[in-house]
Amino acid sequence: MDDRTKFIKWYVRPFNRLKRIKNGDGAFIILSTGIFLCERYYRIKSNCIRKDDLPDKFYKVAAKDLKVDLDVFERFWGIFRHGMQHRGQPQKWFKEWTRTRSRKTPKRYGWSIDNDYSAVPTMCKINGKKTICINPHKFTHLMLCKFLQRPDYLGKSVRHQFGNISPRPTDCICE
Repeated sequence: MDDRTKFIKWYVRPFNRLKRIKNGDGAFIILSTGIFLCERYYRIKSNCIRKDDLPDKFYKVAAKDLKVDLDVFERFWGIFRHGMQHRGQPQKWFKEWTRTRSRKTPKRYGWSIDNDYSAVPTMCKINGKKTICINPHKFTHLMLCKFLQRPDYLGKSVRHQFGNISPRPTDCICE
C-alpha cells in the first residue's frame, strides 16, 4: 500500500467521519489531527525534521505559508499544539519574552474554537482578553489538502515514516 493510500485511510476517512458528529463534539480530535499534520508538513517544508532542529525556521515557514502573523502563529502553537498534544486541552498560558527582562514570563491568553472562525489562527479580543481563535474543521481540512497536493511530502519524514500494514503474525504472544 502506498503512502497516499495510507494517508487517506488513516487521516482523510476518519476526518470525514468525525466532522459528521453533531454539535461539533469531534472538534478536539479533529483539531489535534490538524495540529500534528501541520507539524509534520511544515517540518518537512522547512527542513526542520530532526528533534534538535530549532523551531524558529519551522515557525517562520508555517506562518508565511498560512499568511499568519509570526507572533500569532507562535502563540497558537504554544497554546494549542503544546496544550492539545501534551494535555488534551489548549493551555491558558504562553511563555514569551518581555522587554524589561531577559527571561520568559507566562502571559495569559484565551482560546476559542468555532465553526465561524477562519481555517488559520487569528488573534481576537473576546471580553477584552486576547484570544487565539481557529476553526478546527477548516484548519484540519487545509492540512489534509496540503498533503494531498504534495504527495511527495508523505514519505519525506526521516524519523516518522508511515508504517506498514501487515497481518498479525501467527506466532505473536501478548502478555
